[in-house]
Amino acid sequence: MPQHDRPATCRVRGYARILKMQGAPKGAKEMTTTTRKARKAPWAVALTALLAALALLTGTLGFVGSAQATEDISVTICHATDSRTNPYRVITVNGSSINEVRNALFNGHGDHDGVVFSATLPKHQKWGDIIPAFGDFPGKNTDAVGWIATGCNIPGVYDGEGAYEAIHGRLCYNDMTYGPFTSGLVTREATSTVSKEAADEAAYQLAVADATAILNRMLADYPEHTDGTCPGTYVGEGAFEATHGVLCYNDVTYGPFTSGLVTREATSTVSKEAADEAAYQLAVADATAILNRMLADYPEHTDGTCPVRTTFEKSATAGGTVDYCTVEGTTVSITYSGSATMTSTVSSEDALFKAQVLATDRANADLQAQLPTGATPGACAVTPPVEPATVAAVQPATVPVPAHVTLPARIPAGEGPTVPTYMLALLALGATALAVSTVHLVRTTR
Repeated sequence: MPQHDRPATCRVRGYARILKMQGAPKGAKEMTTTTRKARKAPWAVALTALLAALALLTGTLGFVGSAQATEDISVTICHATDSRTNPYRVITVNGSSINEVRNALFNGHGDHDGVVFSATLPKHQKWGDIIPAFGDFPGKNTDAVGWIATGCNIPGVYDGEGAYEAIHGRLCYNDMTYGPFTSGLVTREATSTVSKEAADEAAYQLAVADATAILNRMLADYPEHTDGTCPGTYVGEGAFEATHGVLCYNDVTYGPFTSGLVTREATSTVSKEAADEAAYQLAVADATAILNRMLADYPEHTDGTCPVRTTFEKSATAGGTVDYCTVEGTTVSITYSGSATMTSTVSSEDALFKAQVLATDRANADLQAQLPTGATPGACAVTPPVEPATVAAVQPATVPVPAHVTLPARIPAGEGPTVPTYMLALLALGATALAVSTVHLVRTTR
């Protein structure tokens, strides 16, 4: 490839290398120097930008660090509302909600621009917050920060409303009772530059004055009246019903109790209302007495319903058989019986006892129902039989022994006939011979 066909860069670099080896002419040296300067320019620009960014970052971090401390405090401000009758609301917020230096796109209450509210502002004009200066924040509407201590009650024109009704009792005029009198509900409006509450109070006072004037004009038609109703005899009537809740008596719930509606009459020389009240008090006393007489049947009761308990159930029977003697003298045998089943919330023994008592009562009632008229307890008396007379035993007669019969004389003990000695010897010899013969026979047989 010819030298002149290479790219310019290559030519320059190649030429520079040639000049370096062979010795460069003056013009070539200047070309080489110019080429080196062009290669260093981008690095210089990058280094300069890096140093500038570091300087900017260092300054910003220092600013944020100093401002962050001012954000972590509480600040009381007057926060603007949309109400012309209550233009501000006092609140306490964190400094970051006012001056958020770490977020340039959001500054919170610090962005609530506008003048201090005034009653002369056009109806559609907005007004701004009142914020005292703190830290690096210069404040907003600082000429009005004194209103923060008053609860942000900014002077203005506030509308208020109040109402009042003046009332007077009865009057006696020419022996006639009139009244009661009332002005009716009077409503008035007022304004205040202090607050809505002050405007309402001013309107209320106007209503009181106007209602009182209306009532006084009505009462002016009775210049000689006496305060109250005219004296006389009035008949009144009153009614009352005394009631009592349920009672627990012997584990059984009773009630509710009521005396029923009791109506009474009374008279008064004061007024119809007084007569009615007297009659009512009489009705209360009578109804209460009626109710108390009803409750007297439960002297051991507890006030309220009986508690829910375990129910025990037991059964029992009673009875027997007895003899009775009738008027006719006939013995009658009567069998009687009774049975009952009872429950108890105390114990199974208590239920059994109640069942036994009731079964015994029923058995006795059964017995009384079967008794003949005029019967007496026990069996009729039986007449004992007549025993026969005692017959004396017959004694046999003694038979005398005939005189001619001679009874044999008794032989004394140890006496009588004896066996001779020789006879005893012969008997012994015969026995010996018989024994020898028997032994010899036995041996021969073997």
